[in-house]
Amino acid sequence: MTAREVVDNKVEEIEKDFGRNIGRLLETKDRKNFLVVLDFFVSIPMGQMMKYVSFLLDLEEEYQIKTVHCLPAFHKNMIIWVGTTDNKDLIEE
Repeated sequence: MTAREVVDNKVEEIEKDFGRNIGRLLETKDRKNFLVVLDFFVSIPMGQMMKYVSFLLDLEEEYQIKTVHCLPAFHKNMIIWVGTTDNKDLIEE
């Protein structure tokens, strides 16, 4: 499984829990860096948003995909997450 697939699965898990498509995932050409934007479009409780933040932070422990930046923007109802990996098994197919 590639890092993109791992991150994409995590975004899909959040979308299933939230009940609709809210995520955008981009990766760099070298397949090492990722940007995830989750736009909820509506206000959600802070506790629920932090649960989704922890889903993304768990990628480091589970798959060695490090969080470079994570911004839960409560006032905009979105989460912006940037991750990176040097794990060759996750980069190469």
